[in-house]
Amino acid sequence: MHSWLSKIVGQPRRAETPDFGKLTYMGGYWEGAGIFPPTLSEVEYFVIAGDLGPSDANRRAFQLICSNYAELLENAAAVISNGSKSTVKASELNVSSVDVPAGDLHADKWEMSFSRRDGASFAVEYRGLDATGTVDVSY
Repeated sequence: MHSWLSKIVGQPRRAETPDFGKLTYMGGYWEGAGIFPPTLSEVEYFVIAGDLGPSDANRRAFQLICSNYAELLENAAAVISNGSKSTVKASELNVSSVDVPAGDLHADKWEMSFSRRDGASFAVEYRGLDATGTVDVSY
């Protein structure tokens, strides 16, 4: 049953894609959750794309992220360790979200978030396959 508000505002645009799972258009990007192939775990996706949905450029960037995940994870552990007083091992990190840029992965800044069993969360910024050293930490 539709409420009066949804009749006025309209329903959000939704899509289901083989790469990113179920997505909702948020105006300038698509948000949702799906299985991340390198880990076979569910993650949140933030796909920078217009109202027509993820593009071929998004899919190419995502394929590069997936095929280079081991390197990206090691880079994340290194920059997280550099910013903290203790060593963080890649094996301690679980990917929780992936930003998928709209254009060239090597030209755009993008982010991947990780969690750890102790409840710590780390958002790591990348340019291409290199972690920039910018890390947001929350507990």
